[in-house]
Amino acid sequence: MNIQVSQHGNTGSGQAVSFSLTKGDQMHILHPEQIVAYRGPSDGRSDRFMNVNGMYRKRRLIQADMSGPCQFTAALPPGFAMKTVELNEGSDLLYEFRNLFFYSQGVTMQTRILRIKNMLITRDAVKMKFSGTGTIGILTEGAVCETELHPSQRFILMRVALLHILRTPNWN
Repeated sequence: MNIQVSQHGNTGSGQAVSFSLTKGDQMHILHPEQIVAYRGPSDGRSDRFMNVNGMYRKRRLIQADMSGPCQFTAALPPGFAMKTVELNEGSDLLYEFRNLFFYSQGVTMQTRILRIKNMLITRDAVKMKFSGTGTIGILTEGAVCETELHPSQRFILMRVALLHILRTPNWN
């Protein structure tokens, strides 16, 4: 899947994110009201009701299903940024569904109830497990930084700063 995401502006005045889908690509936008421009065939965008679980988790009713070839631009509110995460075969990601902006075809989701220790740290009982191959876009309030973790080295992270952990099966 070839999705090109280009970011314009800075986080202080809002951010616009441009997407370009090629023929055969499919993407599900969970914040369709943020789409400000669309170029493509009329059947390339279809708005539909979310399923009941999605409505409850996102507190939204409608999602937009986009299929290529098309281009569209989404405007994010001031102070918010979007980060794309590529999921490969064998990797999985635990994240809050309500902060998900989009996901591509091939990404599967399962609800996971956290252990008591993790509930106390994250102050959340349920996370969504994303797996499969594809791309997801996560919304953040403020800046995002990435670092790679190693099993033999200590890394201390404040719990309020924890966004998500991408797990891979092998630590090579």
